[in-house]
Amino acid sequence: MNILIIHQSAELYGSDKTMLQLAGGLISRGCTVVVLLPNDGPLKVSLQQLGVICVVGEVVKLNRGMMNFRGIMVMPFKLLKSISTIRRLVVRHEIDILHSNTLAVIGGCLYRSIFKIKHVWHVHEILADLKVINHLYGFLLRSYADEVICNSNATKRYLIDISLSNERSKVIYNGIDLDVSESSKINSKRMVGFQEADLVVGLVGRINDWKGHDLMMDAFESLDSRKRLKLLFVGSPPIGKDFYLDKLRRRIEISKVSECIRLIGFQDDMARIWKAIDICVIPSIKPEPFGMVAIEAMAHSIPVIAADHGGVSEIVIDNYTGYKFTPNSASSLACAIERLSDSVETISDFGRNSRARVCDNFPIMKYVNNIYDVYRDE
Repeated sequence: MNILIIHQSAELYGSDKTMLQLAGGLISRGCTVVVLLPNDGPLKVSLQQLGVICVVGEVVKLNRGMMNFRGIMVMPFKLLKSISTIRRLVVRHEIDILHSNTLAVIGGCLYRSIFKIKHVWHVHEILADLKVINHLYGFLLRSYADEVICNSNATKRYLIDISLSNERSKVIYNGIDLDVSESSKINSKRMVGFQEADLVVGLVGRINDWKGHDLMMDAFESLDSRKRLKLLFVGSPPIGKDFYLDKLRRRIEISKVSECIRLIGFQDDMARIWKAIDICVIPSIKPEPFGMVAIEAMAHSIPVIAADHGGVSEIVIDNYTGYKFTPNSASSLACAIERLSDSVETISDFGRNSRARVCDNFPIMKYVNNIYDVYRDE
């Protein structure tokens, strides 16, 4: 089977990592995988190392930023270019399945509207605040997707809200490589500027306006400083939006507990960073469609404290693999951190439970095989 995957970026964050793992799993099943990316980047390098055919070309992304005069004027030309690129790849590689990875990319559905090919649309987003665009998404999904995959029940509910029927969408949870090193954490905390006796709380993810960095700061500043709690931010802002990073740096600099906080950029080797983290926090102020960070942390036997909304609520089991807290409540988040940090034994127990839950429910080949079955459905 030959698959063409259209993807919106060449970075290595949530949906990028998910697609990378899918491509590798499909290759292991004997498929030929071609990926169309909008630009060069670390994702392209990682894909090529797996034997994926990578092509950089026009990937049309529907977003709020294109809803202006210039965006509307150039859109037809971008669409024609994208469809031409897809056509060339479909013919050259004898593609059987067209896989649009993320809701934002629309070139695949428009290609499907012209040429007969099976089109699978894989939705990784919850874009409830994009009122006008959601009506267009609903129409495109209904009209030009043969199969719709959602990465969580939360994402599926969002699609139903924008007029995609319940029968047209299938939930397939993301998966993760469980071959995680169990080597010692000794000296790992020193690498990020802390002491080995410190209890490190980590927020890992893109620095933007909804991942909850300010909420995390509010909660952390209210905690008991005598507990040797430390806070580690890991991540970088979207391209061209460094002001998010500047804002967070200023917030840290003026904080009364600034000496207890470290901020490091995007990391290629996250396994090394996870060894420095005792508790993972996901304080997103908007619902996470899934929560790859949660299963990454849990695969490393790290308990997770998460806002109780979106897909991450389907991953974290309260009082078993971590704690859930009231979304957008700094006091509720602080209480959860206080409660978990009070007991090293509980952290260890929740960590073991987390690892077991990921092994049972989120192995990478379960994810790959479920999607492969969708490809084969007539």
